[in-house]
Amino acid sequence: MEGHPAKQKPDADGNSWFVGGRLSYADIAFFTWQHTAEPRIPNEEFNQDDYPHVKKWLDNLLACPSANKVLKLQEAK
Repeated sequence: MEGHPAKQKPDADGNSWFVGGRLSYADIAFFTWQHTAEPRIPNEEFNQDDYPHVKKWLDNLLACPSANKVLKLQEAK
């Protein structure tokens, strides 16, 4: 997963997304896994800091109102 965002051209705001230079369903689908992986997997097995392109992509998503809406829906369950 680290290699794909590294190859994407940033959008006008400097954000790189998985498909077509804009936020898409692919980003939201991967987002839910990435956002919940780190707290569930021990640091010695998975550390988000080892994947700087994925971390930047995740930070971009966390700054999006639509991604936060998904998080709120997830937390409600």
